[in-house]
Amino acid sequence: LTAVSGEGEAVVTPPPAVGWPIRLEFSVQPGAFTHLEVLAAQRVVYQVPAAGKVTVFRLDPSALKPSTPAITLRWSAAAGSEH
Repeated sequence: LTAVSGEGEAVVTPPPAVGWPIRLEFSVQPGAFTHLEVLAAQRVVYQVPAAGKVTVFRLDPSALKPSTPAITLRWSAAAGSEH
């Protein structure tokens, strides 16, 4: 996600024959937006630093179940903003 800024949304699905990887990480560019919201089996909100080097957020494995059909990623200037 280092190339995105402002507000936006993306839906991520696993490869059908493989499923979700053991670990999911999201790289973000500080200052490009303030919050990253991950909607999977659980909702997780990361606060993005205003400055510094690229930050990597690791999604806790408990936030994702093998049966989760898709993950929605939302980035914005406010936590939980509606799109």
